[in-house]
Amino acid sequence: MNAKLKGRPGFTLIELLVVIAIIAILIALLVPAVQKVRAAAARTQCMNNMKQIALALQDYHGAWKVFPAVGLGLNPDNPNTVSWTVAIFPYVDQNDLYQQNVANTSVGIAALLPVFYCPAEPRPNSASIDSADGYGMTSYVSVNGYDSQDYTAAHKGIISFSPPVRIAQITDGTSNTIIVAERPYSNDYYWGWWWEETVWDNQWGSQNTISGGEAYSPPLGGPYVHINGSPCATGVPMLFGQGPNNVYDGCSMYYLWSLHTGGANMAFADGSVHYFTYSASQVVLALSTYAGGEVDTDYGAP
Repeated sequence: MNAKLKGRPGFTLIELLVVIAIIAILIALLVPAVQKVRAAAARTQCMNNMKQIALALQDYHGAWKVFPAVGLGLNPDNPNTVSWTVAIFPYVDQNDLYQQNVANTSVGIAALLPVFYCPAEPRPNSASIDSADGYGMTSYVSVNGYDSQDYTAAHKGIISFSPPVRIAQITDGTSNTIIVAERPYSNDYYWGWWWEETVWDNQWGSQNTISGGEAYSPPLGGPYVHINGSPCATGVPMLFGQGPNNVYDGCSMYYLWSLHTGGANMAFADGSVHYFTYSASQVVLALSTYAGGEVDTDYGAP
């Protein structure tokens, strides 16, 4: 007598759809979590970069008894050094590139230097601009006070126009004075070269007031406008966090900002790094001067 054949177990269509729906929900929950982890890791690495830069600036001061300055020759014994970024090369493991650049300031300008590049930045950190030469970009600027065009003593930052600043002159205190902040380079790659010494590239104020010429006559591809097509504001101070936050914008080079959610990292003259929310714009303004008499340590909620 033949044994009775047993039916093969299987899924019904409804059961299969339920399983697919559960998997889709789990993926939907997992992706944001992974993105948050990656964003947190990028922010931490960015803080580490800025910590290294801040300590390098301290090492520079230890060697030369001043911080780098603009327009005076950024290395006291060699006026050919181009920018504060180049001046600290020996203290960020770039001594060979430093020696090349001091001998010929056009050497090495295309070098990709991770210490000057925020890992939250998805764009390449070099570009060919107006020539066959590529330029290495930087995500960080020295904070030269209230405004890049304001030379008032009480409104100046540490890395500003000559003469250079000594630690003893920082009467607001090194732990109350921002020396480097985040600002991604411009959409057209024309502003944000680590090699240059111009205020547009690796120096900027925390309350900039741009003129019509600066806003509407860029060297390439102008005029600069917001992502909504409106022109960049002129004649009014533009504070940290005042522009479109965490997005690329035609006018965002005029502000201090970052690609991190809700705020940006700031490095202090004492070597520490703190995260500021965009609501702390007035605090950033107060902490951007070294002898303005303002002391405020409320960085905003993380």
